[in-house]
Amino acid sequence: MNFPTQNHKTSLSNLSKKYNVSIRTISTHLKSSGITKTREQYEADAKIRRETAYKLRQSGLKFKEIAEQLNISVNNAQQLVRRYSNS
Repeated sequence: MNFPTQNHKTSLSNLSKKYNVSIRTISTHLKSSGITKTREQYEADAKIRRETAYKLRQSGLKFKEIAEQLNISVNNAQQLVRRYSNS
């Protein structure tokens, strides 16, 4: 299953302190190099995440099963389904 992830190993704040530059500078360089997502990419991935969780819920899976299958928390699974239903 192609499910977009949102794993961040280091915060922008920590990177800015490490390299003694602003958070905005770090963000700009990461986006221009393709390391982080643009807003459009993020929105598209978020839509896929919500839709995937919703379809799994409609197929009869429990939130715990959805969370395990998508490698997210139970609370996150509930939020994704709720946000899809409200959109």
